[in-house]
Amino acid sequence: VPHGGWQYPKSLVTADNFKRCISLTDTGSSELGIMLAESHFPVLIASCGRAACDLNRPHCALDGILCAEANMPLPVVFKPYVAAGYGVIPRLSADKKPLHKRMLDKAQWQSILERWHKPYHQKLADLLRRAQMHNKNVVLIDLHSMPDNPVHPSHTKLFSAASRHLPDFVFGNLHGATLTQNNVDRVDAMMKQTGYSWHWNTPYAGGFITRHYGLHSKEDNTRPPVEVLQLEVNRRLYTAVNATLDYDRMRP
Repeated sequence: VPHGGWQYPKSLVTADNFKRCISLTDTGSSELGIMLAESHFPVLIASCGRAACDLNRPHCALDGILCAEANMPLPVVFKPYVAAGYGVIPRLSADKKPLHKRMLDKAQWQSILERWHKPYHQKLADLLRRAQMHNKNVVLIDLHSMPDNPVHPSHTKLFSAASRHLPDFVFGNLHGATLTQNNVDRVDAMMKQTGYSWHWNTPYAGGFITRHYGLHSKEDNTRPPVEVLQLEVNRRLYTAVNATLDYDRMRP
Protein backbone atom coordinates (compact mmCIF):
# COMPACT_ATOMS: atom_id res chain seq x y z
CA VAL A 1 0.00 0.00 0.00
CA PRO A 2 2.34 2.78 -1.21
CA HIS A 3 -0.03 5.74 -1.00
CA GLY A 4 -1.75 5.26 2.36
CA GLY A 5 0.80 6.87 4.70
CA TRP A 6 0.30 9.92 6.90
CA GLN A 7 3.80 11.09 7.86
CA TYR A 8 5.19 14.32 6.40
CA PRO A 9 8.31 16.40 7.06
CA LYS A 10 7.67 19.35 9.37
CA SER A 11 9.15 21.56 6.68
CA LEU A 12 6.39 20.52 4.28
CA VAL A 13 3.14 20.54 6.25
CA THR A 14 1.57 23.80 7.42
CA ALA A 15 -1.97 24.83 8.22
CA ASP A 16 -2.06 26.48 4.79
CA ASN A 17 -1.09 23.49 2.68
CA PHE A 18 -2.23 20.51 4.77
CA LYS A 19 -5.26 19.91 2.55
CA ARG A 20 -2.99 20.09 -0.49
CA CYS A 21 -0.81 17.36 0.99
CA ILE A 22 -3.64 14.98 1.86
CA SER A 23 -5.23 15.49 -1.57
CA LEU A 24 -2.64 13.05 -2.95
CA THR A 25 -3.39 10.34 -0.38
CA ASP A 26 -5.18 7.17 -1.46
CA THR A 27 -7.90 7.58 1.15
CA GLY A 28 -8.82 4.32 2.85
CA SER A 29 -6.16 2.21 1.18
CA SER A 30 -4.20 1.54 4.38
CA GLU A 31 -7.38 0.50 6.20
CA LEU A 32 -8.31 -1.82 3.34
CA GLY A 33 -4.82 -3.31 3.42
CA ILE A 34 -5.06 -4.07 7.13
CA MET A 35 -8.50 -5.65 6.67
CA LEU A 36 -7.21 -7.92 3.90
CA ALA A 37 -4.00 -8.95 5.64
CA GLU A 38 -3.60 -12.36 7.25
CA SER A 39 -0.68 -14.32 8.63
CA HIS A 40 0.18 -15.70 5.19
CA PHE A 41 -0.92 -12.52 3.37
CA PRO A 42 1.34 -9.83 4.84
CA VAL A 43 0.68 -6.17 4.08
CA LEU A 44 3.34 -3.48 3.69
CA ILE A 45 1.90 -0.02 4.27
CA ALA A 46 3.87 3.14 3.58
CA SER A 47 4.46 5.42 6.55
CA CYS A 48 5.10 8.53 4.48
CA GLY A 49 2.35 10.51 2.81
CA ARG A 50 2.44 10.54 -0.97
CA ALA A 51 2.99 14.31 -0.95
CA ALA A 52 6.28 13.70 0.86
CA CYS A 53 7.51 10.83 -1.33
CA ASP A 54 5.68 8.86 -3.99
CA LEU A 55 6.77 5.25 -3.55
CA ASN A 56 5.08 4.28 -6.82
CA ARG A 57 7.73 6.18 -8.77
CA PRO A 58 11.35 5.20 -9.39
CA HIS A 59 13.92 6.99 -7.26
CA CYS A 60 15.26 8.70 -10.37
CA ALA A 61 11.91 10.36 -11.20
CA LEU A 62 13.10 13.71 -9.89
CA ASP A 63 11.49 16.98 -10.91
CA GLY A 64 14.15 19.49 -11.94
CA ILE A 65 11.80 22.37 -11.15
CA LEU A 66 11.62 21.26 -7.52
CA CYS A 67 14.84 19.32 -6.93
CA ALA A 68 18.14 21.13 -7.44
CA GLU A 69 20.91 19.27 -9.27
CA ALA A 70 18.52 16.49 -10.29
CA ASN A 71 20.20 14.98 -13.30
CA MET A 72 19.64 11.22 -13.05
CA PRO A 73 18.54 9.46 -16.26
CA LEU A 74 14.82 8.74 -16.30
CA PRO A 75 12.93 6.02 -18.23
CA VAL A 76 10.74 7.54 -20.92
CA VAL A 77 7.56 6.03 -19.49
CA PHE A 78 7.82 8.22 -16.34
CA LYS A 79 8.77 11.52 -18.00
CA PRO A 80 5.14 12.71 -18.46
CA TYR A 81 4.44 12.20 -14.73
CA VAL A 82 7.50 14.22 -13.73
CA ALA A 83 6.70 16.96 -16.24
CA ALA A 84 3.17 17.19 -14.82
CA GLY A 85 4.52 17.73 -11.31
CA TYR A 86 4.07 14.21 -9.96
CA GLY A 87 7.53 12.72 -9.71
CA VAL A 88 8.99 10.72 -6.83
CA ILE A 89 8.81 13.92 -4.75
CA PRO A 90 5.59 15.58 -5.95
CA ARG A 91 5.71 19.26 -6.76
CA LEU A 92 1.95 19.78 -7.03
CA SER A 93 -1.21 18.79 -5.15
CA ALA A 94 -4.09 16.93 -6.79
CA ASP A 95 -5.56 20.27 -7.92
CA LYS A 96 -2.16 21.37 -9.26
CA LYS A 97 -1.23 23.79 -6.48
CA PRO A 98 2.39 24.00 -5.25
CA LEU A 99 3.29 21.83 -2.26
CA HIS A 100 6.65 23.43 -1.49
CA LYS A 101 7.45 27.08 -0.89
CA ARG A 102 10.95 26.78 -2.25
CA MET A 103 13.24 24.51 -4.22
CA LEU A 104 14.75 21.48 -2.45
CA ASP A 105 18.53 21.36 -2.43
CA LYS A 106 20.33 18.11 -3.24
CA ALA A 107 20.85 17.19 0.42
CA GLN A 108 17.13 17.65 1.12
CA TRP A 109 15.78 15.45 -1.67
CA GLN A 110 18.46 12.84 -1.10
CA SER A 111 17.41 12.71 2.57
CA ILE A 112 13.77 12.15 1.57
CA LEU A 113 14.68 9.26 -0.70
CA GLU A 114 16.95 7.71 1.93
CA ARG A 115 14.35 8.05 4.66
CA TRP A 116 11.33 6.70 2.82
CA HIS A 117 11.82 5.44 -0.73
CA LYS A 118 14.86 3.22 -0.23
CA PRO A 119 13.75 1.36 2.94
CA TYR A 120 10.23 0.76 1.61
CA HIS A 121 11.47 -0.96 -1.53
CA GLN A 122 14.18 -2.83 0.34
CA LYS A 123 11.52 -4.22 2.67
CA LEU A 124 9.19 -5.08 -0.20
CA ALA A 125 11.95 -6.88 -2.10
CA ASP A 126 12.87 -8.79 1.07
CA LEU A 127 9.25 -9.88 1.66
CA LEU A 128 9.01 -11.11 -1.93
CA ARG A 129 12.25 -13.08 -1.63
CA ARG A 130 11.05 -14.69 1.59
CA ALA A 131 7.70 -15.55 0.01
CA GLN A 132 9.46 -17.07 -2.97
CA MET A 133 11.50 -19.33 -0.70
CA HIS A 134 8.34 -21.01 0.61
CA ASN A 135 5.90 -20.72 -2.30
CA LYS A 136 6.03 -21.76 -5.93
CA ASN A 137 3.72 -18.94 -7.02
CA VAL A 138 3.80 -15.46 -5.53
CA VAL A 139 1.39 -12.64 -6.33
CA LEU A 140 1.99 -9.05 -5.28
CA ILE A 141 -1.14 -6.87 -5.07
CA ASP A 142 -0.41 -3.16 -5.36
CA LEU A 143 -3.39 -1.63 -3.55
CA HIS A 144 -4.68 1.87 -4.31
CA SER A 145 -7.87 3.87 -4.10
CA MET A 146 -9.18 6.09 -6.89
CA PRO A 147 -11.58 9.03 -7.15
CA ASP A 148 -14.94 8.34 -8.75
CA ASN A 149 -14.45 11.20 -11.20
CA PRO A 150 -10.88 11.26 -12.46
CA VAL A 151 -9.31 14.63 -13.24
CA HIS A 152 -8.38 13.33 -16.66
CA PRO A 153 -11.11 10.82 -17.57
CA SER A 154 -10.34 8.12 -20.08
CA HIS A 155 -11.52 8.92 -23.59
CA THR A 156 -12.63 5.41 -24.43
CA LYS A 157 -15.92 3.66 -25.05
CA LEU A 158 -15.66 2.19 -21.55
CA PHE A 159 -16.36 5.51 -19.86
CA SER A 160 -18.62 8.06 -21.50
CA ALA A 161 -17.63 11.72 -21.38
CA ALA A 162 -21.06 12.50 -19.97
CA SER A 163 -20.79 10.33 -16.86
CA ARG A 164 -17.03 10.49 -16.18
CA HIS A 165 -17.60 7.81 -13.56
CA LEU A 166 -15.22 4.93 -13.05
CA PRO A 167 -16.24 1.37 -12.18
CA ASP A 168 -16.05 0.04 -8.64
CA PHE A 169 -12.69 -1.62 -9.31
CA VAL A 170 -9.95 -1.26 -11.91
CA PHE A 171 -7.45 -4.11 -12.20
CA GLY A 172 -4.10 -3.42 -13.85
CA ASN A 173 -1.53 -5.87 -15.20
CA LEU A 174 0.18 -3.72 -17.84
CA HIS A 175 -2.19 -5.14 -20.45
CA GLY A 176 -1.35 -8.76 -19.70
CA ALA A 177 2.37 -8.45 -18.96
CA THR A 178 2.45 -8.95 -15.18
CA LEU A 179 -0.36 -11.42 -14.41
CA THR A 180 -1.04 -14.76 -16.06
CA GLN A 181 -4.25 -15.27 -17.99
CA ASN A 182 -5.17 -17.99 -15.54
CA ASN A 183 -5.19 -15.49 -12.68
CA VAL A 184 -6.99 -12.91 -14.82
CA ASP A 185 -9.71 -15.50 -15.41
CA ARG A 186 -9.85 -16.24 -11.68
CA VAL A 187 -10.35 -12.56 -10.89
CA ASP A 188 -13.09 -12.24 -13.53
CA ALA A 189 -14.85 -15.36 -12.26
CA MET A 190 -14.79 -14.03 -8.71
CA MET A 191 -16.06 -10.59 -9.73
CA LYS A 192 -18.95 -12.09 -11.69
CA GLN A 193 -20.25 -13.47 -8.40
CA THR A 194 -20.46 -9.98 -6.91
CA GLY A 195 -22.61 -6.98 -7.74
CA TYR A 196 -19.60 -4.79 -8.43
CA SER A 197 -18.44 -3.33 -11.74
CA TRP A 198 -14.83 -3.65 -12.90
CA HIS A 199 -12.51 -3.11 -15.83
CA TRP A 200 -8.99 -4.10 -16.76
CA ASN A 201 -6.17 -1.61 -17.41
CA THR A 202 -8.33 1.44 -18.18
CA PRO A 203 -7.52 4.05 -17.06
CA TYR A 204 -4.95 2.50 -14.68
CA ALA A 205 -2.74 -0.24 -16.11
CA GLY A 206 -0.01 -0.15 -13.49
CA GLY A 207 2.71 2.13 -12.17
CA PHE A 208 6.31 1.76 -11.08
CA ILE A 209 5.65 -1.03 -8.57
CA THR A 210 3.76 -3.11 -11.14
CA ARG A 211 6.45 -2.53 -13.72
CA HIS A 212 9.48 -2.91 -11.45
CA TYR A 213 8.40 -6.10 -9.69
CA GLY A 214 6.32 -7.64 -12.47
CA LEU A 215 8.56 -7.19 -15.51
CA HIS A 216 11.81 -9.09 -15.41
CA SER A 217 14.94 -8.11 -17.27
CA LYS A 218 17.91 -10.35 -17.99
CA GLU A 219 20.18 -7.84 -16.25
CA ASP A 220 18.31 -7.97 -12.94
CA ASN A 221 18.65 -11.25 -11.08
CA THR A 222 18.00 -9.78 -7.63
CA ARG A 223 14.20 -9.73 -7.86
CA PRO A 224 12.26 -13.00 -7.64
CA PRO A 225 9.80 -13.86 -10.42
CA VAL A 226 6.42 -12.77 -9.12
CA GLU A 227 3.10 -11.81 -10.62
CA VAL A 228 1.82 -8.32 -9.91
CA LEU A 229 -1.75 -7.04 -9.90
CA GLN A 230 -2.52 -3.37 -9.39
CA LEU A 231 -5.87 -2.89 -7.67
CA GLU A 232 -7.72 0.44 -7.70
CA VAL A 233 -10.77 0.66 -5.42
CA ASN A 234 -13.36 3.37 -6.09
CA ARG A 235 -13.62 5.58 -3.01
CA ARG A 236 -17.33 6.09 -3.47
CA LEU A 237 -17.75 2.57 -2.05
CA TYR A 238 -16.72 3.66 1.42
CA THR A 239 -16.25 7.43 1.80
CA ALA A 240 -18.86 9.83 3.14
CA VAL A 241 -19.71 12.71 0.84
CA ASN A 242 -19.27 15.36 3.53
CA ALA A 243 -16.32 13.83 5.38
CA THR A 244 -13.56 16.34 6.18
CA LEU A 245 -10.19 16.25 7.92
CA ASP A 246 -9.27 18.94 10.43
CA TYR A 247 -5.60 19.94 10.44
CA ASP A 248 -5.50 21.03 14.08
CA ARG A 249 -7.05 17.76 15.30
CA MET A 250 -4.50 15.74 13.28
CA ARG A 251 -1.50 17.48 14.85
CA PRO A 252 0.29 15.55 17.66
